[in-house]
Amino acid sequence: MLTSRLGFLVCALLVAAALVSCGKEKRETGVETGAIQWLTSFDAALAAARDANKPVMIDFYTDWCGWCKRLDGETYVDRQVVSAAADFVCVKINADMDRATTSKYNITGFPTIIFVSPAGDEVHRVVGYRPPPPAAQNFLAEMNRALQAFKGRS
Repeated sequence: MLTSRLGFLVCALLVAAALVSCGKEKRETGVETGAIQWLTSFDAALAAARDANKPVMIDFYTDWCGWCKRLDGETYVDRQVVSAAADFVCVKINADMDRATTSKYNITGFPTIIFVSPAGDEVHRVVGYRPPPPAAQNFLAEMNRALQAFKGRS
């Protein structure tokens, strides 16, 4: 009797944990990967960037892109990258769904991360996967380059 109650309690806790975890994956305002708050609308990202006077980090991805998934699972969860992301308005664009924005920025490979001004003008581009720090040519360094390019234009 005690064993069956304990088993039921463990199952109930696992289900509750799974439900809480699922609730953190998608929100009405965007997608959360690690602690980066991702918007899913390019227009909403530009509006937010204008309001905050911040550059926009656009992650162009596809569901079938293995390197995109690796970027999500390794780089975008790094605490230094997450911290630096606060200096940007972040938006994920599924290139298979938003062909107009993908075409506008001439995206031909995935992942491609474009950093743009609040007006939508490109200031920096990263094509392909970049690892988190401390690896050479890491994504944090690219974010810093983009921020400096944005500040240089402002």
